[in-house]
Amino acid sequence: RRMGVHRNPKWRCSLVNQEYHLCESYPRELFVPEIIPDKSLQVISNFRDKARVPVLSYLYANKTPLCISSQPKLGLGTRRCQEDEELIHAIRLSAPSVETLYVFDARPKII
Repeated sequence: RRMGVHRNPKWRCSLVNQEYHLCESYPRELFVPEIIPDKSLQVISNFRDKARVPVLSYLYANKTPLCISSQPKLGLGTRRCQEDEELIHAIRLSAPSVETLYVFDARPKII
């Protein structure tokens, strides 16, 4: 509430994780782009490691979002998830003043 996300029409509070069935390590309330349905979050959770779908972690005063997630489970080949790609695109569109979406991989480097 202190970030004003409840008043931002681009984001909504999803209760898909109310009982921690989607992701045990995420909170009960997940903030996602308004246009992404809960059904898509369930599909994406199967595509992401430990079911950690991209969700809002912090909303800056200029409405730029900071989201967290785990890496996709790509496996052999180039497996893709349309719902995941739509979510990433919706995150980008949630901040119209931002021209480039940056994705950072914070895993430690394997030597």
